[in-house]
Amino acid sequence: MSAPPSKKQIFNCPNCGAKFEFGEKMAGRSAKCQRCGHLFAVPKFATSSDRAVEKNPEKRAAPAPPEFVGISCRVCQTRLAGRLSQVGQPITCPDCGAQTILKAPVPEKAKPSPAALQGEQYELWDADATPMPSELLAAQPKYIAVHCRLCGTLMHATEDQIGQEVSCPDCATRNLVVPPAQPKARREVLVSDAEAYQLDEDFAPTERPVVIQSQYKGMLYEQEHEAELASQAAEAARGKKPRTRTDVRGRAILPRWPLLTGIVPFLFSRGLPQRWLAMSIGLFLPSMMLIEGVIAWQTSSDPRAIFGGLVASLVACVALLLWLAAFSGMLVAIVAESSEGHDRVHVWPPLNFLDSMPELFCVLIAAAVSTSPGFIVGQVFGEATWQKAVCSLGSVWLLFPLVLLSQLAASSPWALLSGHLIGAAFRRPLSSLLCYLESACLFGASLTPIAATASIRPSVPVLFAPLMVAALFLYGRLLGRWGWLLAESSRPKETDDE
Repeated sequence: MSAPPSKKQIFNCPNCGAKFEFGEKMAGRSAKCQRCGHLFAVPKFATSSDRAVEKNPEKRAAPAPPEFVGISCRVCQTRLAGRLSQVGQPITCPDCGAQTILKAPVPEKAKPSPAALQGEQYELWDADATPMPSELLAAQPKYIAVHCRLCGTLMHATEDQIGQEVSCPDCATRNLVVPPAQPKARREVLVSDAEAYQLDEDFAPTERPVVIQSQYKGMLYEQEHEAELASQAAEAARGKKPRTRTDVRGRAILPRWPLLTGIVPFLFSRGLPQRWLAMSIGLFLPSMMLIEGVIAWQTSSDPRAIFGGLVASLVACVALLLWLAAFSGMLVAIVAESSEGHDRVHVWPPLNFLDSMPELFCVLIAAAVSTSPGFIVGQVFGEATWQKAVCSLGSVWLLFPLVLLSQLAASSPWALLSGHLIGAAFRRPLSSLLCYLESACLFGASLTPIAATASIRPSVPVLFAPLMVAALFLYGRLLGRWGWLLAESSRPKETDDE
């Protein structure tokens, strides 16, 4: 068995309060404080019996007897107090007037001290006297592990027992304490300069080429916006009134007559004349093919002419569907850009009909929803064909603008009618009436020559395809300006603090 370690105690320096640990052999000797250099005598080594007597509360001086004795009233339980000289005498209760005999106090029994508080206790180092971890590790006694050669019991021996024999506590076998093996020196991870990799001078990196950073001018629409702002600033410097005004946030300010100004000049904005020509040709050719094909398979008796007319009609219908998809994308772009206060379309949709299918779906739903009430009314109350047609066209004329603007405001084809949009339209009745009157005049002017020439030959009205396309473009511009007006009227007024 290993020898028990020597007992040690803690002592504080009387000058600076530093804590030191000493054993029994140092008791009564002179010592020097390592912190302040003060010489002092090491006190007598306190035994466990002395500490037990000092820390045992039972052997301490008895506390002084109390001056007052407490008691509860026997009737109302009011807490009363009396002196020791009044023990055995009645005390009158101030609440109920009953008298209660004051009894002698019962001495409290001394509480036994826990066993854990007996003997040597652990203490904490002061903040300034805490030794370094390396010092604590160096002060710890070093033990050598010894395994019993018979039963394998693990034992620990001190360095003083090296070369001696210790007895196993289980089988009493004597085992020799051998010195511990010296730890092997760790191999250095870093290699020497001679063993390290050397760079080939032929492949040494050269100087990096000089790169001249070009100034970022922004995207195309950003450049156009900056150029437009510069042009307006130049006009303002020359004393001219700017064409478009913007607020502090860069948003266009609504003009005084938004439904009368900026409508016709929009046809000549950048990018629109080319698309006007392309869409006019795209409407003229399929319409002409459809009319001639229908005439061929309805009036001809030749089977080949009938088959050719059917094929031409089918191809013309597909071409018209593709034209409608491309035109729907343009119409939605015109309405959206105009509703934001722009005088032209900055980002045109591609002419690919596949990319315009969502816009086509939105426009078809708006047309179907706006036509349904008039069609139902015409079927119920109309007798002649022209009456049913008038009811359907009137329904489209009234509901299509509200449905399309509601869809664009909610960014969803299923948002058929917006309550905020209808409320804004009723708050601006004169502007809404002007919008409907302008759209009626616009389509009346474009449909009048078509209806007048329809009796000459069915294919003659197709010649007015450019007029119809222009009317549709202007109609989209009118809807966008009306939507801008309704949005500004429903927007809360901003204060100067904002």
